[in-house]
Amino acid sequence: MSHQTEKTRELVLWFFLPILFSLLFVRLIYFQITEAEFSLDKIDNRISQSKVIKSSRGKIVDRNDRVLAEDIIFYDIGIDLNYFSYKPDEIKFISNLLNIEEQNLRERSSNQRLKFIQISKKVNREKVEALKKEKIQGLVFDEKYYRNYPEGEAFSQLIGITDINNDGLQGIELSFQKSLDSSDGRIDLKRDGNGKVIEEVIVPEKDGDLIKLSIDSDYQFIVFDELKRAVIENNASTASAIMIDLDSEEILAITNYPSFNPNDRKSLSDISLVTNKASISLLEPGSVLKPLSISLALDDELINEDTLIDTNPGWVEFEDYRTEDFKNYGILSVSEVIAKSSNVGTVKICSQMNKSRVISGIRSFGIGEYFSEMFLNHREGFLPGEQNISLRGLVSLCYGYGLQTTLLHIAKAYTGILNDGIEANLKIISSESNEIRRRILKKETTDKIKNILIHTVNNGTGKLAKVKDGVVGGKTGTSFISKQQGYDEDSINALFVGFIEKNSERYLLAIMVQEPKNDVSGGSDVAAPIFSNVFKSIFASS
Repeated sequence: MSHQTEKTRELVLWFFLPILFSLLFVRLIYFQITEAEFSLDKIDNRISQSKVIKSSRGKIVDRNDRVLAEDIIFYDIGIDLNYFSYKPDEIKFISNLLNIEEQNLRERSSNQRLKFIQISKKVNREKVEALKKEKIQGLVFDEKYYRNYPEGEAFSQLIGITDINNDGLQGIELSFQKSLDSSDGRIDLKRDGNGKVIEEVIVPEKDGDLIKLSIDSDYQFIVFDELKRAVIENNASTASAIMIDLDSEEILAITNYPSFNPNDRKSLSDISLVTNKASISLLEPGSVLKPLSISLALDDELINEDTLIDTNPGWVEFEDYRTEDFKNYGILSVSEVIAKSSNVGTVKICSQMNKSRVISGIRSFGIGEYFSEMFLNHREGFLPGEQNISLRGLVSLCYGYGLQTTLLHIAKAYTGILNDGIEANLKIISSESNEIRRRILKKETTDKIKNILIHTVNNGTGKLAKVKDGVVGGKTGTSFISKQQGYDEDSINALFVGFIEKNSERYLLAIMVQEPKNDVSGGSDVAAPIFSNVFKSIFASS
């Protein structure tokens, strides 16, 4: 029996021994492979180093190379609590230099659950050097690029801002994101066991492109200051303006008030302040549209500038709706209809025109269109189609109601008229344009409109826009603001769009002041004086 048991044990051993040896063999091979890979990884990590080469986002400058946006090196500062000494004098020094509450820093740095704390962001080089000089153990300095806007609030809505990753969020920063964007480079080093570099691979950084705007910073500041003064003096909500060089059709200034400090976003309490209202905010333009609609009737030779229009008795019934003038102007020439801003005269002129001509003609000025050639964020607004507008709506359109547009569109339309009736191509980037542009009016027609606009400033509603020794023409506008309950007669937009010719220079300035609350009549005494003040300052400085 014992012999049988021993035999069985022997058979079992011979059966399992090959299996055990096979498992051991497989295990040895596995360790050989994995340990070799692990060892190679360790060696590779020991002899390889990689260093980031920081890149900077592209600069934005004005036409005279004045910096409007740039990346500046700042430092984020933290404390490695494993090495911090907790000396009271060092905590006091850090708190005073970085404007941190001393007690708060003590409490945070003594938190035993933390190994690292960040104590300040966007610290300049001078303060960092002062901290390094003290040789405080545990301080960590992380060098970073931050976006800086040296010209501040006068430009903030035009230039825009960037996000936490330094990508464009608004304005030019967003429109030119692809060109301004940058990519970091790196240096990869491999060393031998003695620390000697045996291989170096450099991937160069790519800085963002320089963007040069057509803006003149000096003009931008002058316009901004005058808008600020007008808002304060008239207790208004906002004001916007656009200035254009009529010869090059370049935008020289585009700004709004109130604005915000782009270098201190924590103080930004009203997010609507980031909007460039000059190109985004929609409005019914009111009487500044009259020169456009009446120019169509002049162009079609339905009237001429001396045609007499009977505006008696100061109002007119058309399609069961009464339109009134400020007073009874009696019999007016077409030129005086614009100069005195007669709604009655405009209705009587426009009622002679067909829907198709009015709608297509106003659209040809750019009203209701999106400007694909412009690198400036804007809204196209709304212009009704001829199938969707009544005769009553048509004549209202002629004096600036029943449509939605922006100040930018109005500026473009007037630029086309003042440049001999050729469609305007406004530019925010200084560049040559080879585009074939449409003719929107006959040159003879635009000459007549130009003379009417000069007459409007000399003898009509735009008298406060005059500038000494300059040829000035323009049109005032006052439009009621539509609210949920309808038009509010106490809530208006005051506008003036004008041009000046002086010293062989030609400029256009379009202005809107929203909701002036003092005792004012509108565009004639709120917006027109801004025009005069701006150009008095510009020509005085030159």
